[in-house]
Amino acid sequence: MAFTHPSTMPRLRSIEDALRQEFSCHYMADELPQWDSAFLTEGLADMAKDSATRLRHSVGDDQAPILAARLREAADAQGHALVAMICDVTWIEWTEEENWPVLQRLLRLIADQI
Repeated sequence: MAFTHPSTMPRLRSIEDALRQEFSCHYMADELPQWDSAFLTEGLADMAKDSATRLRHSVGDDQAPILAARLREAADAQGHALVAMICDVTWIEWTEEENWPVLQRLLRLIADQI
């Protein structure tokens, strides 16, 4: 997956818009590899780092702590509105047993790097 440099991206108006853009562009079901151990230990962390960079640029430094907090909240609650939105835009049922730990880890990795 190619990295999109943040300077080429427009600033978005809201955290939700930024997350919708990020997940619909970089986490579509047909573009992600299988959840094997290599992906879960290295690939996911690399994707999270790139996402954190893009998201921070999209929302701005002043909103970054709020975004990180929202991602952590979503990682702790399958019923969170952000989880539902991510499921909708990626066409992945992230709340299923085999997918939920992957999304939790991804959201926490992104939050930690914002």
